[in-house]
Amino acid sequence: MVGRACDLRKSFSHKFLEMSLALKIREHVLIAGAVLLYPFFARKAYRRKQSKGMRFLVMPRANKIGDIICATPVFQALKERYPDSFLAVLVGDYFNTADILKGNPHIDEIILIENDEFEKWFGMSRFFKKIREKQFNCSINLAASSLGTLITLFGVIPKRIKITHQYRPFTERLTDWMNTEAVPYIVGIRIPIVYLQTLRSLNVPMPERIKKTVVPDTQSDAKTEDFLRKRGIVAGDFLIGMSVSAGSLIKEWSLKRWAALSKKLAAAHGAKIIFIGGPEDHDKIEEVMRNNGGIGISTVGHFSLRELPSLMKRFRLFLAVDSGTVHIADALGVPLIDIVGPVDPNEQTPEGDTSIILTPPGNISPSVFAFRPQGDPKIARRAVEATSVEQVFAACERLIKKIGDR
Repeated sequence: MVGRACDLRKSFSHKFLEMSLALKIREHVLIAGAVLLYPFFARKAYRRKQSKGMRFLVMPRANKIGDIICATPVFQALKERYPDSFLAVLVGDYFNTADILKGNPHIDEIILIENDEFEKWFGMSRFFKKIREKQFNCSINLAASSLGTLITLFGVIPKRIKITHQYRPFTERLTDWMNTEAVPYIVGIRIPIVYLQTLRSLNVPMPERIKKTVVPDTQSDAKTEDFLRKRGIVAGDFLIGMSVSAGSLIKEWSLKRWAALSKKLAAAHGAKIIFIGGPEDHDKIEEVMRNNGGIGISTVGHFSLRELPSLMKRFRLFLAVDSGTVHIADALGVPLIDIVGPVDPNEQTPEGDTSIILTPPGNISPSVFAFRPQGDPKIARRAVEATSVEQVFAACERLIKKIGDR
């Protein structure tokens, strides 16, 4: 059985490498085609009539929930400045992140790059055609990707705004000139502010308060209530949510520490602990609950990404390492503790009055960044491991005292 599992892993790894190589070759072929055809598409874009008013296509980093949520202030700012405009947001179906945008009042359409459009050789040409037919006249490439540049050029979009940065890969350097406007990322500026700076040429003012948007699905409320009721949770119970994974092992806190922390919080406050996660987190959550004496409730397999905010808005407190779930909690106004570990806390961590950002003690420099090369993995692990159970518990006590009975 073990040998067969190893064979399956090797087969999957081989297929993944083959697909990655094919996608990279296709990207370079498309870049070559874009260079040759640039005069044609640029002229066609320039001549496109704008009689239908402003039609925006915004492209956030589609593979990361946190980045998508940090882009939501851009949607709001655009709609407040241009209330009659049409605003579409582009995400990839292969990342399964679109659900976090559903219900957002500032979005007119969520456009998916379907799996076959992304994976198949000629699939992207079909997608380009789909974008052309929607007749956008302004695109905003928040993902700072060369693929985004190709989409906007082949999509014949006249105004093409893109974030650029010093550490961009070769494919971006080959294609950045194809955009009509570059917004440079400057180290030290928070990512949501960088995103909003892309709107300057559109005469969109910087908001006084940057607010993320996640809209819970009200149709999921009954399901959430039923889930909690069947597990003995009643109104007035002190619910603490925890996410023990981060989608990246380099940022994840020890499962034994999660077990010790959940046990201390349950004992100190009679708290009911809710562990959230996807199918890939099942074993981690089970291990935590084995080590804390069976304390807690796992949501694995019960809530989709669209349904999750309906549950999370009921938490009195939420704890996680830096991940997309932290930004969901932040957008919902849930008091939270973010164990940032190696992540640069100055980039896009929550800034709310009921948010505590726990940085590692000592002089351990950040090594995980948004638009910069990642640092030494050993330093990253040291940053995670430096944060103790006692430090997190003390932060919980301070935050619980602050929020009181609210």
